Amino acid sequence: MEDPHLRLSDAERETLFASLATALAEGRLAVDEYDTRCRQIAAAATRADAAGAFADLPDDPTAQLGSPGEESEAVYTATEIAEQRRRGKRPRAAITALSSIAALAGAIVTGQWVLLLIIPAVIVALYVAKIGPRSWSAPSPRSLHKARMKELRRADQLRRQRDRAALAEEQAAARRRRSQQLEELKSTAVDYLHEQATGRSRRRDRD
Repeated sequence: MEDPHLRLSDAERETLFASLATALAEGRLAVDEYDTRCRQIAAAATRADAAGAFADLPDDPTAQLGSPGEESEAVYTATEIAEQRRRGKRPRAAITALSSIAALAGAIVTGQWVLLLIIPAVIVALYVAKIGPRSWSAPSPRSLHKARMKELRRADQLRRQRDRAALAEEQAAARRRRSQQLEELKSTAVDYLHEQATGRSRRRDRD
């Protein structure tokens, strides 16, 4: 294991966040526990500070972090990256559409058709020069992490709903079984009392 007192890098924090997300997805952590441990990692200065977040989990990624100078990055699926790229296109598409509408309206109102040159200029600036936040053209680790957490929370909520539905169904089935058993006991008791009453009546008749 590398020196536990080495300070954490941003890439290493992302790795630790991803490990906690995996534990959440596996059902080892509740959502509130996950939030608490994420805050613990965010506040951690060294690997030793972050190790406590994994004390009761089977894998301790703090013991596997790379040596100084080596990057240890969280791994994201192609689907996650593609989804974030798609979302990054929305602001650029919106700016292009609004600029086009404004340029066209301005050209019609003023008669200055040169204003239409704004449209290709905006397209070149956004899609070729890639002016704007980096997340518009390439998903950042932070945005990927946030999207993964959102999906994990949604999956956790669905799992909890399924668990509650299964528990409710199990409880309803148990109530039905108890009701059926009670009805059977009542029927047995009625039959027994009827037999006893019939037997006493026959004995009185014989006497």
